[in-house]
Amino acid sequence: LASWQCMLSFIVNNRDNMDSVVKICQFLGGKERCVIRSRFDGVSGFQQGALKFSTSHVNANLLWRISARKHIYNGQSYLGVYLNCKSEDVTTQKWSCQLQPILFFLHKHKSNLCWQSEISSTKLESDGDQSCGDESMKLWSEMLAEEKDYVKDDSILVEIEFRVKSTSGISTSLGIPETMIR
Repeated sequence: LASWQCMLSFIVNNRDNMDSVVKICQFLGGKERCVIRSRFDGVSGFQQGALKFSTSHVNANLLWRISARKHIYNGQSYLGVYLNCKSEDVTTQKWSCQLQPILFFLHKHKSNLCWQSEISSTKLESDGDQSCGDESMKLWSEMLAEEKDYVKDDSILVEIEFRVKSTSGISTSLGIPETMIR
């Protein structure tokens, strides 16, 4: 628990200085949790339906990244946020990855508060879904409202936290450089 709080403190205290960051914490019982955070610039210019992608990070021998987009749902514009993955090993034919839970955060800039949504469990696989997300994470007009404090210098901070519960068809070793683990 102390390591987790330390990591969250590091991310919160350095959030404006990082375009994309990933931290891994090892918990008792070998359960691994990954946090990916990315800043998306130029949100006022997001085109309807066009995906914007963060830098990729390796975890459980899969490449992970965040994507965000503006899209219409039930006649209104929303921010959609997604966790994307694909096999790092191009020779791997079939793979799957079970995640549980997945938390999505949209951070406020002047405080440590954020908007949060959750997917309880999902399975990503090579011949099916390779991404999951919250299609309607935040109403677009509410996200852009100055008094809501989600946008700073035309950018937003998005974070996704998840745990790899199980994998098949790929190695389960972390594959993360030691310098990325704190």
